[in-house]
Amino acid sequence: MIDPLIGRKLPRLLREAGLIDVRVNPIIHVYPPGHGRRSLLLDFSENLSERLVAQKLIGERELAGLKADLSRHLADPDTLVVSHLYFEAWGRKPS
Repeated sequence: MIDPLIGRKLPRLLREAGLIDVRVNPIIHVYPPGHGRRSLLLDFSENLSERLVAQKLIGERELAGLKADLSRHLADPDTLVVSHLYFEAWGRKPS
């Protein structure tokens, strides 16, 4: 099972493992226009489209409209697109 909150727990886990001077650095990336990862959400929706329609979770026309709206939104240079939040954590063994 994947724990989506593991990054937030990592400093505590390092301390519980006996490390001291534990530090954490949160990292987030900004994807400007033209960046390959800017369209990840749209790509994901493309991959799921058939299944969503087949399972009658959404109609084909409604889904196409939403994807078109998303595409326009992502193409807008004023839209800020960011990555997931990543955590870098470290500590040291006590002497």
